[in-house]
Amino acid sequence: MPERDNISWTAMIKGRHRMVHPSSSNPRFAAADEFSMVSSLTTCEHLGALELGEWIKAYTGKHKIKVDIHLVNVDIDMYFKCGNVEKALMIFSRMPCRDKFTWTAMIIGLATNGNEIEARYVL
Repeated sequence: MPERDNISWTAMIKGRHRMVHPSSSNPRFAAADEFSMVSSLTTCEHLGALELGEWIKAYTGKHKIKVDIHLVNVDIDMYFKCGNVEKALMIFSRMPCRDKFTWTAMIIGLATNGNEIEARYVL
């Protein structure tokens, strides 16, 4: 491919994630943006790769990539799926605004981590 942009990198990351061997989805960022970060964190949550997910978060901050609600929602979901309920709750508590995906991630995340009672009272 003669020219690579954010769209082509995001497509590559998502495509590698959906392959038979999703662990090969190691991100290689040349033109990273919030969309490629969402795809990369989604891969981490499916793999349970918390350390890599935290590296991606650090990369996002270091390179001043826009952090929008979609990225934060995936972040919450990743922490829940990796079993770090405290970190997911901390991120949720610091969010200035939330959408239906945020609330869904919280309810499912709490319930799947053995906090069914708390999940009932999230709203």
